[in-house]
Amino acid sequence: MSNSANIRNIDSLKNLKKSIIHFGENGNFHLIQLELSISRELDYLDSIETKLFQDLNETEDDLEEAIKDLEYCERTCDYDDDDCCHEENVVAECRRNFKIAEAKYNQCRMWIQRVQNQLGSFNIHKSRFKRLINNHKENTTGSLSRLINGAETYESIKTPTSNTSFAKSGISNNSSIIVSKEINRVSVDNSKTTFKDNANNDYLIESNTLAANQVGVFVSQKDKSISGGFRCGLCRIEEKSNGRFAKICDIVLPPKYQNIGIEKNILIEMEKVAVNNNCSEIYGWADSNVLGFYKKQGYHIRNEIPNAGGEVYKSFENKNNFKRTQEIIKETFSDFNEKFIKKEIKLDSPKLVSNIDPSRILTPEMDTTFWNHHGNNKSDYVSIADKISEISNQLDLGLTIDKISTHNESNKQIISSLKNNPIRLIKCDDYYMIDEDGRHRVAAAQLLTKQKENVRLIAEVRETI
Repeated sequence: MSNSANIRNIDSLKNLKKSIIHFGENGNFHLIQLELSISRELDYLDSIETKLFQDLNETEDDLEEAIKDLEYCERTCDYDDDDCCHEENVVAECRRNFKIAEAKYNQCRMWIQRVQNQLGSFNIHKSRFKRLINNHKENTTGSLSRLINGAETYESIKTPTSNTSFAKSGISNNSSIIVSKEINRVSVDNSKTTFKDNANNDYLIESNTLAANQVGVFVSQKDKSISGGFRCGLCRIEEKSNGRFAKICDIVLPPKYQNIGIEKNILIEMEKVAVNNNCSEIYGWADSNVLGFYKKQGYHIRNEIPNAGGEVYKSFENKNNFKRTQEIIKETFSDFNEKFIKKEIKLDSPKLVSNIDPSRILTPEMDTTFWNHHGNNKSDYVSIADKISEISNQLDLGLTIDKISTHNESNKQIISSLKNNPIRLIKCDDYYMIDEDGRHRVAAAQLLTKQKENVRLIAEVRETI
């Protein structure tokens, strides 16, 4: 049977997966219903036992009372045989009632004990059956998920790609390559990036387009491929009805290069490809033993199947929005200096403004020593930006600078800098660029927007007029 026959109808695989999940859920549902039914029957037996026990206690009380009456009669009568006849009859009747009640109660207890013994055996078999259902459901759906994942990749193969260089990937020209009909070409930065592994060894990493929508990631050390010229990672750019996505197809390394920090850098390279191609998300299937690795890289998990794996994903919506906004800001201020010198643009007097979105400020240029400034480091500036954002939000709630300073002693230094050394911005068309001071605080606030929402700045703003 050919490969194409195996994957001719992916929807059938998906429907089979849904049916198995539904079967497992139905099995568990019916087990729960059976347990509820048994529980109701036990509650009914318990209520009968309670009633019989009350009857037994009442007949015992009646018997004790009748015996007391008989004893009293015998002490006070003149020893006429007929004097206590009535009391003796009552005692005999009470004894009969007590024995009947005792027999009923004991029989009920025997029934309950028998049911409880059978229930114990049922619970053992129920647990085994439930475990069997869940294990089969998880293992089968896990296998189907991987099969569907691979089938979707293979389904994209339409025609062999010719006249393409595969020297690095190790794929022959006769191979069938995944081709996306929707995407003409993937944008790739072909420059090589250096990184170090956990043992501080140097490596080079680069991305190359393998086909219209396929990107291979290659890693080399000392100008020699660590995988014999083959790619170490593969991702695919997909165009869907709800946007563009990057799919992690695989990350494959020779054993000696595994678990020393290279996988992380391959993933970072794939994320760069995703962002450069305006993807809203990067995703892929990961087995359960590597889910922890993806979590450490900031990925989320959905559709997880215990002991099998799950779909890992990271959203780039904010990153892409930020990138597009920065392009707009650059265009807005592209000829500002020239117009300002020619006095075609004027600026009004500076005003202290709060609630400024840092993503609407032109990102300052940075070099390797950027964050070593005035005795502070990146972490210090992020902390300062976070406090400025808190103060800005409090100002929006109606508090004054003086009240905020009084209420929070730790913010006095930040508030002092807002007065004496504020961030200075120029505003044009609802966008900003840094005028003089504040490059580090702005850059730190832009970093902070990746970690939390509603980050805001306070700055001295001069607006174009």
